[in-house]
Amino acid sequence: MSTPVEIRAFEERDAAGCRALWAELTNRHRDLYDDPSIGGDDPGSGFDDYRNEFADARLWVADHDGTVVGFAGLIVQGKRAEIEPVVVSSAERRRGIGRKLVDAAVETARAEGIEQVKTRPVARNTDAIGFFHELGFTALGHVELLADFTRPVEYWRPGEHVAGRDFDV
Repeated sequence: MSTPVEIRAFEERDAAGCRALWAELTNRHRDLYDDPSIGGDDPGSGFDDYRNEFADARLWVADHDGTVVGFAGLIVQGKRAEIEPVVVSSAERRRGIGRKLVDAAVETARAEGIEQVKTRPVARNTDAIGFFHELGFTALGHVELLADFTRPVEYWRPGEHVAGRDFDV
């Protein structure tokens, strides 16, 4: 990168770039789950849905020379908040951009008196789980178990070992 990446508040002019990054995130989930139906026919539309559902979410973008290369959101609910999502273009990963985005969200949460911040990467996204762990997200506060009657057994694959048990992801 020739110039540093600027982390700044989302502006409406960033919507198309964030939508493209959401599509990239959706395609990553399609690959993780080997399921091309995730996200429907327009994988970027999830960004529009997010903005409609979480209109009060704080959003930051990583801007590199006028191009949005990452974004993150913070959904505040009382004294708790969730960092959702964090997306960095695959071409820009491993350069500290995700860390800067999460830092912006965490700093805002602290300044607003938030007591707990959570994040919920999908179980198969071990890169994201490791990333958040490195940033200090260490308390496992919620485990959701699923009996999926809509998918064939082979859809799920052997995954994590937690509490002395093996789980599929």
